Amino acid sequence: MHPAHPSGFALENGSPGDKVPVLRCGVITLSDIHAEPDKRFIGNLEKLWFVPELRRRQADGRPYIAEGNVLLLSRALVVLPPDAEARVFFNKEVQLQFDSLPRYPSAMELTPPGAPLTAQDFEDIISASLPQVTAQDGFLLFAYGSGTHYAAFDFLPCGPRGAHDESPDPARQAIMRGLAAVFAEDMFGACFEQPEAIREAMLKDGWWPAMCLLPDVYLAIAAAYARSEPQAAIETVLAFLTSERLKVMVENWWSLAEFSKHKQLIEEGLSCYTQRLYGAAFSTLAPCLEGIITRRLKAKGEAAPKHRGIPDAIARLGAVPSYLPEKACAEFTEYVRQHFYQRFDWNWAESDVEEAEGRHAVAHGAKLVYDAADAVQVIVALDSLYRIIRPPNPYQLKG
Repeated sequence: MHPAHPSGFALENGSPGDKVPVLRCGVITLSDIHAEPDKRFIGNLEKLWFVPELRRRQADGRPYIAEGNVLLLSRALVVLPPDAEARVFFNKEVQLQFDSLPRYPSAMELTPPGAPLTAQDFEDIISASLPQVTAQDGFLLFAYGSGTHYAAFDFLPCGPRGAHDESPDPARQAIMRGLAAVFAEDMFGACFEQPEAIREAMLKDGWWPAMCLLPDVYLAIAAAYARSEPQAAIETVLAFLTSERLKVMVENWWSLAEFSKHKQLIEEGLSCYTQRLYGAAFSTLAPCLEGIITRRLKAKGEAAPKHRGIPDAIARLGAVPSYLPEKACAEFTEYVRQHFYQRFDWNWAESDVEEAEGRHAVAHGAKLVYDAADAVQVIVALDSLYRIIRPPNPYQLKG
């Protein structure tokens, strides 16, 4: 243990000789760097590591990581070896890798090595790793996301417990998963933080942050609603959900028994969609959504719920352990509750159903007019359902 390395951050002020609680490892977010607690925390990082390293670089004539006289710091990594001085890396010097799940595994297989990937290519970020940090090293990673600073640190090897052994350390693994969750929230969080009025207008029309639309397509839909141009939202999704992308999306559905039992109807409905027969597409595909949910619940040993109980049953269909699937599952549940199963007057009159939507309006013959949005939304709903109930994804990308 190097004497200059800290063993943690004090959580309370104290005088010499006082016992204070110490945070030795974890992931924290700093939402307001101008507030005193966050400002003090960053000031300590600068005093301990950042400023001394920059001065050493100036003295040695090494890169200053700056533009003019202003330090442009996007991330910094402090590595604390057990028997050596701290090593400090800035910005592009920091090697940060993520284990991610591809959104469409077969499409990834066709992606050339080294080709750039975007958030639209990933379904979730599972874990993170720092190749410059060994199991015996302590570390601190400080980074700036889209509006939020965050820090991940592990001082356990620097304290009384001593260095880690070679086996994976549970605390280190938890930190890396927490770091992945922070990055996922930074990458996709804006999709779940739309103004309430826009979110409600979108949900009323059947749009929600579905996994396959995140983040770019959904944000484009939200932008269209912010401009009061809902038709532009439909055009955005139609441009995205091409027949080629639809083929890639659907090919994994058949791995689940609940989907394969509906294969004939689903394929017929998708064929109608590609032929722009949107009413036939929706009418064919909508019953499959309820049928798959019911069959999944029965396979888990549960009784089939009445339609009012189906939205609440969605969370019980599969595992949603991490940030993005959990958020997407909750939003999908609201779509099913408020749009797909919206309230319907069984004693309807013609004047009441000119804009009737949802499963009941279709099943009881009240809905007469269908458009592209109806068909797209039920396809996206089926894909959302697949991603909730499927087993853990065997595909995993490192990058």
